[in-house]
Amino acid sequence: MALNISAAVAFYGPSTKQSLSTYNLAIQVATHLYNPKLLAKTYYHLGRTYSGLNQLSRAIQSDEKTREYFQQAGL
Repeated sequence: MALNISAAVAFYGPSTKQSLSTYNLAIQVATHLYNPKLLAKTYYHLGRTYSGLNQLSRAIQSDEKTREYFQQAGL
């Protein structure tokens, strides 16, 4: 969760590129832990970031992953 917060801070701060890198790192950690709820939340925030960068196709892909992982988590 701390990685998601760091990524959000980076998005509104000096580097959107750092934000995307941090979200990708958070996805790797959540995958390693096999935590579908954390994966869903991370993909949700990544999708918001892509949307803010006007990268809508990537935002949609992230939102689809969000739905998939929330379903796996039973949420």
